[in-house]
Amino acid sequence: MLDGIGGDVQTTALEVLAPFGRLVSYNANGAMVDVNQLRLHAKTVIGFAMAPFARLRPDVYARHHRELWDMHLAGTLRPAIHATLPLDQAGRAHEIILGRASLGKVVLVP
Repeated sequence: MLDGIGGDVQTTALEVLAPFGRLVSYNANGAMVDVNQLRLHAKTVIGFAMAPFARLRPDVYARHHRELWDMHLAGTLRPAIHATLPLDQAGRAHEIILGRASLGKVVLVP
């Protein structure tokens, strides 16, 4: 399971995580985790942040950076866009995001 929100969402995610499940937290707003509860229910939490990765593995970071730019320049990198809405429908865009209905980015166009 992926958690990019943290806080209460992280707590809920851990509660519903199946035994032997893994939660990947990539947010700076993570909640406290009880290690004993993880062991008791055979669950795993791992964290990820780009800044330490770039600092500790600069060779891999540079290679991935180069690959992404090459894909962009070749036109093969395509963002996942769930909806494109006019700016006056910002409220609707917010509802989509809060309702967790999006399967990609929600883009507002002026």
